[in-house]
Amino acid sequence: MTLNPVTTAANSFPTSAYDPTSEDNFSETQTEAVGRNRRGIAAPNALWPSGTLTVGLDIQNENSERVIKQAICEWIRETPSLNVKFVQGNNGQIRISDDPNIEGNWSSLGTEANNVNKSQPTMHLDRTDNTKDLYATALHEFGHALGLEHEHQHPDAKTNWDKAEVTRRAENRGYPVDQVLDATFNKFPATGAKVTPYDPNSVMHYKFPENEDLSKKTMFGVNDKLSEGDKQLANELYKLKH
Repeated sequence: MTLNPVTTAANSFPTSAYDPTSEDNFSETQTEAVGRNRRGIAAPNALWPSGTLTVGLDIQNENSERVIKQAICEWIRETPSLNVKFVQGNNGQIRISDDPNIEGNWSSLGTEANNVNKSQPTMHLDRTDNTKDLYATALHEFGHALGLEHEHQHPDAKTNWDKAEVTRRAENRGYPVDQVLDATFNKFPATGAKVTPYDPNSVMHYKFPENEDLSKKTMFGVNDKLSEGDKQLANELYKLKH
């Protein structure tokens, strides 16, 4: 990987529940993952310390802010050692913006947010009037903010995507093919990571069609609530220490 994870963090390409082989969605799918170092499904060295995590919100729409808060609280209910305090503007440890001059849905990975200039957001969510999509995207990106990686790159993931089609469309759009393929298809090593059983229902899983029959559009990752696997991993990562 050649991109700097401090400046690109978990971002570069926006994503939530997109299909990377769709002509309409491809340009909005690949950017989030490129630029991320391989760490595993959860990076222990990116976890926040026990206590209260401040989340700064620079969101222009009141309803959007409410939806984002609800998504964050769904995660925080599963992190016994971690609480959240919402503040306005860019004063938080995690700083969430919907600035239209910034592109994509993305987040720093866990405590890598500490390396981002205090004047800059550590997470960006594209503005949308679709409440369900915003909620699902906020869940996915805040999972990254807690230190979680993409579930489709789980070492035990049983997925079989159409690599040739993704390659073709990356080339057509001028994206760096090697980086796109690495970020989309390569699995994370289990060594040095916190790994729970592979969960195709995770909010951290991309939505993909299986390549056996693209016409049927069999999808993974269209999730707008935490799976039981997500809850298990969050509880294990942020369990109370006695």
